[in-house]
Parts: sequence; C-alpha cells; structure tokens
Amino acid sequence: AIAKALETKLSELHTRIEELGLAEQKLALEQAEMEQRETASRKALAALKQSQQQRRGALDDVAKRGQDREAELKRARADQARVEQLLESLRRALKDSPNKFERGTPFKNLRGRLPWPLRGPLLARFGSTKGDGPLTWSGWWIQADTGTPVRAVADGRAVYVGWVQRYGLVVILDHPGPYLSLYGHLETSSIEVGEIVNAGTALGRAGNSGGHERSGVYFEIRQGTNAIDPKPWLAP
Repeated sequence: AIAKALETKLSELHTRIEELGLAEQKLALEQAEMEQRETASRKALAALKQSQQQRRGALDDVAKRGQDREAELKRARADQARVEQLLESLRRALKDSPNKFERGTPFKNLRGRLPWPLRGPLLARFGSTKGDGPLTWSGWWIQADTGTPVRAVADGRAVYVGWVQRYGLVVILDHPGPYLSLYGHLETSSIEVGEIVNAGTALGRAGNSGGHERSGVYFEIRQGTNAIDPKPWLAP
C-alpha cells in the first residue's frame, strides 16, 4: 500500500512537472510574441516619427522656396525699376540736349531692316514671362558664345556704358528720333560714352555678366522709355 501510494505521488509529481514545463513554454512563447509586438510597435512609431519629420521638412522646404521666390521677385522688381529709372534719366537728359543724336536715317524708317546685334537662338522673347512670372521680358536674350562681337543695329551715340544689376555690363545707344537700343550681359565694351558709332560697329563682346549661366547678349529697343518688341524691327 505504501509503495502504491508512493508511485501515485511520483506520477502526480511528474504530471505537475510536465504541466509546469508546458506553462513555462507557453509563457516563453507569450513573452516572445509580446517582445515582437513591442519591436513592431517601436518600428511603427519610429517610421511615423520619420514620416512626420519628412513632412515637416517638406513643408519647411515649400515655405522656404516661397520665401526665396518672394525675395527673388522683389530683387527682380527692384533691378527692373533701376533700369527704368536709368532710361528715364537718359530720356530727360537727351530731351533738350544739343548732343541729341539726329544724324542719318530716322530710326523709325529702319523698321524691318535692322541687322541683329548678333545671330543666335533666342533664350527669351519680348513679352514672355521670366521664370514663373509675373515679370515679363522687355527685349530679346540672344544666345552666343562668350566673346562673340555685339554690333550696333543702327547709327547712334553711346549715352551709357556701365554696370546694371542683373543686366551686367550694358551699352545704350541714342538713335535719330526718340529711340534707344540697349545691349546687356556684355563681357567687355569697346566704346565710351559720347562716342558716335555706325550700324555694324562692334560695341563689345557677348558674355554672361549680371550673374547668368548662359552667355549671349540681352537686347532691347526703346521708344522713349517704352520697351517695344524687336521682332518687327530686325531683319529676318
């Protein structure tokens, strides 16, 4: 009887040990699953934070681009205003000046027959928008290799040779009648203020002065201070 009772106790003990072993295995599995869930949760949280940071960064970039664009637009408007002020001061100075250039054929009679200041593809046309707007081009930007001669489109007198922000090195000629021609982005100039030139005279050489990556010449025709489209004036 004692042996039977002992055997029963041992059997119960083995059963209990097995139950404890199974419980430990279950607990280990549950703990592993919990750790996996925690790891996945941490990864999801990290991914969410990264996404939020990227979104904030993208919004900051958009805001910065907007601020940069607004600042760039203000600078462009200020630079354009300087050119307009320069041309207005030249107009006033030339209005009653004895040095007003009136020699040769009136400029208006040369419409459609003017030679190009240089030949090349157009990078910008009169009236087209600058970048995303709202400013527009007041003339033609003609592409050419640096050093290409830039020539006067008609007889005239040099009334300005100097630097203008964004336009770089600029030469402005006075022509018979209330007309001016402007040549910008020059690398060098070869004439001085007051000098009289003939059509085809080299005024300087094409370049990228004014902070541009591409070289050429920026060309305008002005009637008084009003910019007019060069297309109907220049020979085909």
